[in-house]
Amino acid sequence: MADNQIAQLQSDLQYYTNEVTTLRKHSQQLQHQNHQLVAEIQRLKVESYELYRSNDALQAQLSHYTQPTPSPAPNQEKDFTIQRLEQEVARLEQRVLAEKAVFKNFASQIELVFEQEDRMLIDAFAEVRELKHAVDSGGEDRRGLLDAINDRDTQILQQQVEIRNLRESLLKMAKRKAA
Repeated sequence: MADNQIAQLQSDLQYYTNEVTTLRKHSQQLQHQNHQLVAEIQRLKVESYELYRSNDALQAQLSHYTQPTPSPAPNQEKDFTIQRLEQEVARLEQRVLAEKAVFKNFASQIELVFEQEDRMLIDAFAEVRELKHAVDSGGEDRRGLLDAINDRDTQILQQQVEIRNLRESLLKMAKRKAA
């Protein structure tokens, strides 16, 4: 009976370990996408600034060789280019905001998974305590069973520490990205 319970606890532990690994991978993918979007916004801002400077330099050269009255066409073209770049920056900023919303949602889901895992670990501790009590109450092969239970108890404690550290790390990252 106790072996089946220990096997079930080990199976549950493996499942949640796999779940945490999957969440880590998804978190890394979201971070990578966020970095790409930020880099794209920066690139467009630099390009916009360079176009302003280039246009001003061309205007200065043009006014040197032509009549003193400036032509309205280059200004309209400049305004169109600026407007296009501003629209692109606004679109990318909206995309970043959407990614942040996804990341906030992801952080909430991570928190729920960790809360469920905490409850399962508490249940596992209670189950281990019950098994220890049953072993202490009697039985010939109780020393081997008690050792197995103590090993499982130690594994659960180690997993709990790892899960808490991961939770804190992911939540800090999610809060930083959501800000």
